[in-house]
Amino acid sequence: MPSLKIILSNDLLPWERELFAGTINALRLQFNVEQSEFIDSARHLKHTPSPLWFISRSWKEAVRQTRDWPTDVPVLITVMEAMPKAGSWHSLMWQKWETPQTHQQFLCLSPFTFRFLGEMQGITKSQLHFVPLPGFSERVETTPLGTQLRRPKFKVGTFSRFTSEENLHHAVTVAHYVTQRNPNVEFSLMGYGPLTRHLRAMIAGLNLEKSVSVRETTNITEMQGLDLFLYIPVRNDHFGPLLYAANYGVPVIANELPGIDDFIVEGKTGFIVAPHDTRALGELVLRMESNQELKQGLGQGLRSHLGVNFSTARVADRLAPLFGAPGGLISIAS
Repeated sequence: MPSLKIILSNDLLPWERELFAGTINALRLQFNVEQSEFIDSARHLKHTPSPLWFISRSWKEAVRQTRDWPTDVPVLITVMEAMPKAGSWHSLMWQKWETPQTHQQFLCLSPFTFRFLGEMQGITKSQLHFVPLPGFSERVETTPLGTQLRRPKFKVGTFSRFTSEENLHHAVTVAHYVTQRNPNVEFSLMGYGPLTRHLRAMIAGLNLEKSVSVRETTNITEMQGLDLFLYIPVRNDHFGPLLYAANYGVPVIANELPGIDDFIVEGKTGFIVAPHDTRALGELVLRMESNQELKQGLGQGLRSHLGVNFSTARVADRLAPLFGAPGGLISIAS
């Protein structure tokens, strides 16, 4: 059995690590996997003769750590954030990071990351691969639909970073639109970041404290208690929050994003709305609150769809050739 080294950077959050757990376990059926954690950025990684999968938050750090590896050793890099949060699109037009070597390949988790690395950073298409994360984890258990009880309040949630790059004002606007029309709806804005206080002040200024809460947390599993999840980022480096919602059987309404139609089949596994369309999104939320059968059907439909099309086994089978099968990284590097 061929060997494969997998390194997870210590800057990944626990829920981000969990996104890769099922795929890594599936790869163990095809590779002798050695898994470790990257901690000290001041020290360079020790070279190994095995193919490497480096999973990190910063692709610049991943490139720096693996650029001097022998060119006959394939290196696959996955990053959770393609564009540095401190930068802007204008400044990035004039900014380039270290140029990757030909043996350094990138596993992109969303079309946004694929385009950003290719168009903004000039990485060649032969070094880019688009393979979404699996949408089904065998370890997640959901309550059978027949036993789900309707709670007194209809709970709607989001999960994001609380930063200026996220769609925070839109989330608050939608919450205001919905709760003014139906007091039975409660919103929970979950996430983490420097704008937590600003977000709470905005909600207080709109007198929404009784129906909208800000939950500062990195524990994405709290979405299990939701009736509906809104996936409304401006851009996305991966589809992680949507996948978690699907695993818990929570129905999803999503922004129109590149690649979203791989997961959301309109009216069957969820709904897709135009970005910043407050009324369209708000009306869909109100419709879901009044139709329990629709809510449950969409949640189960999304989970089933991803279980068939994006299972851990299927994703692992797509990754395996990149670590040495004919046409994979070894043939590209050589």
